Amino acid sequence: MKKILDAVKRTFIVISEESLFNKALEEALSGFNTHFIALASKIRALLLADDAPMAIQARNLNIETVLIRNVGEEEILRKLDR
Repeated sequence: MKKILDAVKRTFIVISEESLFNKALEEALSGFNTHFIALASKIRALLLADDAPMAIQARNLNIETVLIRNVGEEEILRKLDR
């Protein structure tokens, strides 16, 4: 798990709340996962999800998504290290 956290840390960027809110409105997103999906969509990022409905919603928006409960650590690391 530490390797995954280290890989995620190498890719941090800062995005304003306002831009995420506007993206969520643009995509007509609602619910708890709105900001995560809006962020992934806005910056064309890989979305790591542990929530199947969230992963489905993101995939329906053509967001590359990994449902982490269905894959191993090595696959996650391969996707993060691209």
